[in-house]
Amino acid sequence: MISSKARLRLSVGALALTGALASAGTAIAQSADIITVTAQRREQSVQDVPVAVTAFSGADLRDSSIAGVEGIAERTPGFTMTRFNIGEPQLYIRGIGSTSDSAAGDPSVAVSVDEVYIGRAGGGALSFFDIERVEVLRGPQGTLYGRNAAGGAVNIITARPDGSQQFGEITLGYGNFDDRHFSAVLNGPIGDNTLAGRLAFLYQSHDGYSESVPTGADLGGATSWGLRGSLSWSEGNWDFLAQADYAQDDTDGQARVPVPSTNTNPAFVGLIGAIRTGLDERQSFSDPDTFQRRDSWGLLFRADTSFGDLDFTSLTSYRSLEFSWFDDLGGLPTPPYILRVEDINEDEAWQFTQEFRLSRTMDNGAFWVAGLYLFHEEVDRNERFIVDARPPLPVIASGDVTFFQQATNQ
Repeated sequence: MISSKARLRLSVGALALTGALASAGTAIAQSADIITVTAQRREQSVQDVPVAVTAFSGADLRDSSIAGVEGIAERTPGFTMTRFNIGEPQLYIRGIGSTSDSAAGDPSVAVSVDEVYIGRAGGGALSFFDIERVEVLRGPQGTLYGRNAAGGAVNIITARPDGSQQFGEITLGYGNFDDRHFSAVLNGPIGDNTLAGRLAFLYQSHDGYSESVPTGADLGGATSWGLRGSLSWSEGNWDFLAQADYAQDDTDGQARVPVPSTNTNPAFVGLIGAIRTGLDERQSFSDPDTFQRRDSWGLLFRADTSFGDLDFTSLTSYRSLEFSWFDDLGGLPTPPYILRVEDINEDEAWQFTQEFRLSRTMDNGAFWVAGLYLFHEEVDRNERFIVDARPPLPVIASGDVTFFQQATNQ
């Protein structure tokens, strides 16, 4: 993976240089030993939460160069993540997860961004930027996070606007494989102190770290960028948050390398070995024209208030996700191989959620929460497998099979 990364933090004009991501309102509170989390829908010290939880502050993410959920999985006991492609990450906590990739498939590890559940697995595995904290809750967590949290839950909390100070932050990074990183944050009050705004931007790219043997072209290169804007304000006893975000990821084709198993025909084992003589795992016969692309955007509106001892929250969101890919599933040359399989996919999904939550902390320390929740999701999936059979296989072995899937989840 990308390594040897150097980061430079700069101040611009009168903007103040900060040593950590800003936080406000319900922001993470960190001291020598205390991190505040909302794993149980209320603010608690991570030491007081009766849940197996691992928490990362914004400073932890920055200092460890954690760029996404993959980096969280690498540093969390019992949490693993593999990525079949950009739209189908596979998350497992304590061995519980899901590999289903159908339009009606539900993940077994729930991913939420700013307390909004993300229905499609590919919609939650986005690049991190301007993050306040990340919480990993080992499952099952169905009581508060629903049926899709049998394995556990991952909560990603972005930084909220801070009306108490005006500042800007720029982060630059460069590493091997021409890895480039640029992120920026602008935060401050707008007009009077009741309105605050925050704007965050991310751009990162790197060259491929694998090679297509027939052409010498790179495989595995990627470019990602994202933008998030948010406003927070107060009116009377109400606190409001409005937020919009957009992210785009473009990835070059994957370097697929066949690995014989104990069930592989000995003749094919020998053929694979002969073809790959002198090559390493970073050299592949995969088609350099393959690609993966993902576009994601969303809107969020949150309102919080208190009625005496009762706390009330309304959370409304809309999210859209599109991803597509073209994959060469074989990763071997034809000829001498006589069968080529290509996988072409287009996925479109949108979701609307509405949550009303009422909670109270009793005088004896007991806590209760009740609410109403609406989730509606529409998914259209079009996956195509193209099989190209070469002699001596008969022409009838070739084919073009397309699977159309539509699903409504609620």
